[in-house]
Parts: sequence; C-alpha cells; structure tokens
Amino acid sequence: METAYVGYLYLRTDAILALLKPGAVKAARGWMCLLPLTLFIPPVTTVLQLMSCDNYNLQAVVATVKWWAIPAAGLGLAATDAAFITLFAWQLRRAQTDATAMDPHLAIVSRHGICSACMALSSFGMYIVFALTGFERCYISVLLLFYFIVIVLVAMKVSLHRNEMHRRQIMSLHRLKKKTHTSQ
Repeated sequence: METAYVGYLYLRTDAILALLKPGAVKAARGWMCLLPLTLFIPPVTTVLQLMSCDNYNLQAVVATVKWWAIPAAGLGLAATDAAFITLFAWQLRRAQTDATAMDPHLAIVSRHGICSACMALSSFGMYIVFALTGFERCYISVLLLFYFIVIVLVAMKVSLHRNEMHRRQIMSLHRLKKKTHTSQ
C-alpha cells in the first residue's frame, strides 16, 4: 500500500508541475521534493538525542520513529492532496466559465490530479481506520473503507462527466457564436 501511495504522490507532482510554465518546472520540482523533509525535523532531532552515547536505547528510538514519522508523513501528504484538489477544482471551475481559459490537455491533467489525490486521501483514511479500530476488526474496516472508496470514486466520475458535458456545451456555443459572427 505504501508503494501505491508513493506512486500517487509522483503522479500528483507531475500533474501540478504540468500547470506551470516549462522554465519553472525544474526549480519547482526541486523545491517540492524538499518540502516534505521539513516534516521530519522534529523526529530526526529526537532520534539523534536518543542515539547519543550517553542514553542509547534502541526501543525508544524505534518507538519515536513510529510515533512521529508515520503520522507526520501521512498528514503532510494529506494536506498536499487537499491543496492539489482545491487548485485543480479551481482550474476546472475557471475552464467552465471561460471556454478559452484552459486548453484540453490541462483540463485532463486537472481531472487526473483530482482523482489521484482523492484515491490517496482514501488510502490515508485506511491507516486512520486501522489505527482507530485495531487489527482484530480489520476485515470489517476494510469492507467499510472499500464501500467508502467506491462511493467517492463514483461521485467523482459523475461530477467529472457532468463538468465535461457542461464544458462541451460551452465550446459548442462558442463555436456557434463565431460562425454566426463571421457569416454576418
């Protein structure tokens, strides 16, 4: 599951970079790779203190890493997902109001970013469900989460289809307006 989550992160990063100008992509890619590292500063300093020669304790180091690193990474990625969903939804809303505001490629990239970010958020939800219910109720949790993911994905697909139909109507009206204007 962690591999799938990292894959979603890679796809989301590429999607957000596709919205930038080509010259800014290299710089943005470098900075975006460095941003998640800031989440690990508190656990790293704590682990280094625990591993000093005076008070080395392996169990305390492992417990600290589990306590800080996993939730920090998950919350950081969830916040990134929420920011991506907001940005992509804003881009699609702008494309709906003005037919020339976004080319079709960026509209596809935005839809892809929304769907992949929603899937990543639901996979982070799986960790939360497991943490709250415990592994003895694992099967019920997975079943409930599976239904939740299916409902979210179906709702997203319906919403995206409706947005696409609305965009096509705007484009056809725009073309009709141009034809009428040129024929006069």
